[in-house]
Order: sequence, then C-alpha cells, then structure tokens
Amino acid sequence: AYEISLGLVSSEMCIRDRLTVISLILAAALLLRSLRPRQDRWNWFWCMVAGFLFFFALEEIDWGQRLGGWETDGLFSQNLQNATNIHNFFNREFSIVYPLAGFGIAIPWIAGLILKDRMEAPWSRLLPHPSIFPIAVPMFIAALVAQQEGFEASFAAFAFLYALRLWRAPDSDRLSRRPKEDGKQVEGSEKEV
Repeated sequence: AYEISLGLVSSEMCIRDRLTVISLILAAALLLRSLRPRQDRWNWFWCMVAGFLFFFALEEIDWGQRLGGWETDGLFSQNLQNATNIHNFFNREFSIVYPLAGFGIAIPWIAGLILKDRMEAPWSRLLPHPSIFPIAVPMFIAALVAQQEGFEASFAAFAFLYALRLWRAPDSDRLSRRPKEDGKQVEGSEKEV
C-alpha cells in the first residue's frame, strides 16, 4: 500500500501521528510569531509553552529516529517502545498525567467562559475561542479515559487552532500587547519600537 509521507518517512507513523507532529510544530511557531519583543513580562511564559510544544513534537518522532531510522541502544533501549525518547519511560504515569492535563485545560476554560464578562482584557483574550470546542471535547474524553494517542492528536489540533487564533488576532488582542486606550499605551507598558 502506498503511504503519503508528508516529509516524515516511516512505516510506523500513521497519518494521525504525522499531523500531530506538524500541528505541534506549527503551534509553537505561531505562538512565537504572536509575541511582540520587549513589550510584555509574560513573553517568557509563552516562549516556554512554545518550547514545550516543540519538545512534545520531537518526542513524538523519537528525536529524529523515525526520520533517520537508526537503532536504539544504551539507556533508551530499555524504555517501553525501545525508542529514542523520554516519555516511554513513564507510560504507566500517563494514566494520571493525561486526566490532570485534561482537567487543567477544561476547568479554567469553562470557568473563563462563565466569567468572561467579568474578566479584564489581558485574561479574557487567553480563553480559547468557542469554535475550538468540537476539538476540545474529544481531547477531554481521551484525557479522562487515558487514551494516550487520542489525547495527543486532539491536544495538537487544539494547540494549533489556539495558536492560530492568537496569531490572527488583531494587535490589541495578541499575547504580549496590552490594549491601547485613546491611541496611547496603557500605563506600565513600553512604547513600541
């Protein structure tokens, strides 16, 4: 059977795995692109989120092993899938980690949707758009039943769409820019360069 590679050549990787990796890398790039240099003290946080997404993508392709096809040896030969990655040393813990991650995303989102009218601008713009909800539901369900691959794929799609929203947002809604009032920067924010 002919398989579309999308640049990730491996018989082990299905299309879902490939789309997961591509979505995570694009989400990281879009998050970084959404930032404005020297304008917000939260840039470090969003850089860490982008770094986590990129790390997650590299873990999914076993740090290039799926691309290069090299053999696993040394310490990595002892993990669950005999692959060059860290997460396969901790597969048993994912039955706890994934539900926590699902609740860690769902609870603030639902609370934010309920309290959105009372939230100030910097916090309200962090809420995922309601249009992402159809992807979030399978992510929450997969997290609750600890279905690892389903959670990873739906999380990657969620992260991509969330980052795309932030990248496409008007400048006043971007991650690192505080809203302007009457054409002036809000007090405490730096002037544009």
